[in-house]
Amino acid sequence: MYYAGNATKITGLSYRQLDNVVRNRLLQPSRGAAHGRGTVRGFGERDLIALRLVKELLDAGHRLGPFMHMIRYVQHGRGLPPLDQLDGKVLVSSGREVHVADGAKMNLSGTLQTCRMLHVVDLGAAAGHVRHRIQQVERKSK
Repeated sequence: MYYAGNATKITGLSYRQLDNVVRNRLLQPSRGAAHGRGTVRGFGERDLIALRLVKELLDAGHRLGPFMHMIRYVQHGRGLPPLDQLDGKVLVSSGREVHVADGAKMNLSGTLQTCRMLHVVDLGAAAGHVRHRIQQVERKSK
């Protein structure tokens, strides 16, 4: 479990951004939501990956609304591989369903013919960042 201070170090979000995401109920900590002043928020690894995706989307100038179903899938979705198996994976969504695909083997031409809008998010890069930063935080705490 990672508390808000480490979550900001790992994901790159500022505490204000993290607080905004949680207060607006865009993403709730899975390991313990704060209930009033002085209580702590506990984040799991999947929460951290979802928060890293939030950071990348905000940095790219996107609104979070169109991507929230993908962020929630990362946090709660069944079938998402463990953190160490996400290298090269992307999330693909047409707005309804979310799929995890191998980014190197993905062929979008057929998918684009059947739908007008497609969101593709680099899950592997976010997971790699989180995994690397978790290792740094754990080394510093020893």
